Formats: sequence, C-alpha cells, structure tokens
Amino acid sequence: MADASAPGAPDAEEVRELLAKQSIRELLHAYSRAVDRKDFALLATLLSVALAGYLIDLLTTNAAVREPARDVLPLAALAATVGVPAWLLDGVFIGATQGRALRNAAILATLLYIATDYVLRPLGAQGVWLALLASYFYRAGGLACYLPRLFANVAPPPAQA
Repeated sequence: MADASAPGAPDAEEVRELLAKQSIRELLHAYSRAVDRKDFALLATLLSVALAGYLIDLLTTNAAVREPARDVLPLAALAATVGVPAWLLDGVFIGATQGRALRNAAILATLLYIATDYVLRPLGAQGVWLALLASYFYRAGGLACYLPRLFANVAPPPAQA
C-alpha cells in the first residue's frame, strides 16, 4: 500500500524490492510516478520567473535591492529545477538510513561549493548563485557514487509465506 501522504508513491516493500533488484532506473521511476518532479520543478521555475517582478516589488520598495534581485532572478529560479536530483537522492538515502553517505556527500559538496564560490566570486551575486546551483550537482554526484554500495548492501526481501 502506498503512503497516503504521497498518492502513487512507492511503499517501503516496493522500495525494498527495487533496491534488491538493484534497479536505480525503476526506483527513480517509482518515485517520479508519485509526483512528476521535473514538471513540478519546471512549473515552479516558470512561476518564479513570471511572478518575480511582482514578488520582488511586494517584498521591498528599495530600488537598491530590487535591481540586483532582478539581475539574479533567472539563476535563483533555476534552483527549483536543478536541485531535484540531489533532493531525490537525499530522500533515497534518508529512507535507506545511510547517514554516513549523506554526511560524506554533504562534506564533499560543501567543500566543492566553497571552492566554486571562491573561483566565481568576481562575478558577484551571479557567481554566488552559480556556485549554489553547482553545489546541487556536487551533492547529487556525491550521493550517486554511493548507489552501487547501497544496492550491494540491500538484502532481498524475505520470502512471503
């Protein structure tokens, strides 16, 4: 039975079976059935861009704040789309109680983010946003390196009587 909080989401038994089969494609497909994240992320990105001027004006009347906010808006709006793989893998590793992998990927992503931020610092606010977006790739890549080990450590589900 699927979790009532996420209609269509795979339940724990389905996740165990997919992990036992070592099928990341099927596992990711099972999660994407629940909520088509890429469409939702794309919608969030488009809405951010479409409504950004209004929202920025709603948040501040200071022109010195409004102008730079509008300059970085396209990069800020991309966060909803670019972050999906990292957030999805976070969920997989949290569900698999793989804290060590999460910690190590977070440390790696943070160190790479700091290095990227340092290199892109001459670009100002755009550099900060580019470094943040890159950190999502670093996080997803770090966790992806642990997927083979996760698959290898998952025992097949017990036989049903």
